[in-house]
Amino acid sequence: MKSTGTAYLLWCACLFGGCGIHRFYLGKYGTGVLYFFTFGLLGIGQLIDLFRIPGMVEHENLKWQLRQGATVNINIQGQAGQQISVDRQYPSQASQPLREQPLRREVQPPPLDPEKTLENTILKLARKFRGQLTPLELAANSSLSLEEADKSLENFVRKGYANMKVTDEGTIIYEFPGFLQFDAPHARELPDEHTT
Repeated sequence: MKSTGTAYLLWCACLFGGCGIHRFYLGKYGTGVLYFFTFGLLGIGQLIDLFRIPGMVEHENLKWQLRQGATVNINIQGQAGQQISVDRQYPSQASQPLREQPLRREVQPPPLDPEKTLENTILKLARKFRGQLTPLELAANSSLSLEEADKSLENFVRKGYANMKVTDEGTIIYEFPGFLQFDAPHARELPDEHTT
């Protein structure tokens, strides 16, 4: 395994004219020769490598572990917060090419947000009950207590998505105006303007 400290020490050899020696140490022989004869690409490449050494050492150590037959787990953050887990297993025989080894990819869905799930439950029930929902109906059709159901529906009123209404019997009903139009059988159809 390669050491970051040794790589930095070899990088310092450029101060005495030995540019690129750290690249030989890290197995990058072609660029090592290039750096040696161009004085580290006129010092620019040598300066850039000063910041890249930790990553180059990690990459070389990872390659060494794979050649030794180690199992390597790499977690990559994918799109939309999905975590992609890549597992590679290589046999301890270094003679087999790395390309022919199997690659297993697992995509894990992002964790569910309990608040979003609750909102979806409330909205589905509001649609089912044609835009009118009581805390009792919400509690009966979900895992919420009656008090939690009442607080959740009050949050919809505070945000302006629902209206609270009290019936003559004293029952509190939460109305969702976006779902009230589903009462009529053809409420979503446009009127025909060309009637003759």
